[in-house]
Amino acid sequence: MADLEHMHPIFRERLATACAATGALVLSGGRSTERQRELYNAFLRGAGNPANPPGTSWHEYGDGLPSGPWALAADLTGDYRPIVRRAKEFGLCFPIASESWHVQPIEITEPARIRGAEHRLAHISSPPTDTYDLKGRTMLVLDSAITTHKIGTFAGKTLDVSGAAIADRSPVVQFRATGAANQDWYLDLCGADVYRIIARHSGRVLDLAGPGPAGSAVQQFAWAAVDNQRWRIEEAAGGGVVIASVWNPDLVLDVAGNSTADGAPIVVWHRNGGANQRFELSRP
Repeated sequence: MADLEHMHPIFRERLATACAATGALVLSGGRSTERQRELYNAFLRGAGNPANPPGTSWHEYGDGLPSGPWALAADLTGDYRPIVRRAKEFGLCFPIASESWHVQPIEITEPARIRGAEHRLAHISSPPTDTYDLKGRTMLVLDSAITTHKIGTFAGKTLDVSGAAIADRSPVVQFRATGAANQDWYLDLCGADVYRIIARHSGRVLDLAGPGPAGSAVQQFAWAAVDNQRWRIEEAAGGGVVIASVWNPDLVLDVAGNSTADGAPIVVWHRNGGANQRFELSRP
């Protein structure tokens, strides 16, 4: 088995039991944020498998290894099919359809995560203490089936995370198309006709600040599975789409003040059928 010192102790024990029973091997256990960045950059270049942005992978759960919390995902090698068949018996799951080798604790399933459930493993009493509290984490599965979109505005510009910032609360604006990843968005279905809209460069989601009333800013923020991060994409009467907040369906994305300028903020406003509330979805 690979060096699993950075695995969460309970997850590590489950992996060891499963491998001993089946003869499978752990190819990798734990990943530094720097290594995650390398894999993500390779994915963006088209030179590797889908990989999450740094700071958003179960392989590097937390702020990065070795100083951060333990990893909660591993890659298997050898004949791991018996583990797949007996996954529940071992307390494991394989949540990514396109990565049959990717294994996680059974508590971390995509449906449960999307619902925003709080997952816990048993308390570890000696040392260290960790309740394995995953509530509000932004762990994204960039399955190969998910593709990105440009979200164009009435001014011929596109939705853009200002300055290609990574941080939470970074504003979303309109800006002329540059081809940069901070203008690419994953439309990830997370309910019946409900989407979370994920910034490709950061792994953060489109978020209604506050949440607040009409005029409130739209920003990027870590996924927390709350309604001000969920959106409905509806056909607009004048062509294109309207993007409505699930938190308040009367509030839709709006280019503030009908501005045609680069850097004009994206806000929410009451539906009024205006051109500045219509957007065009296109593939990069």
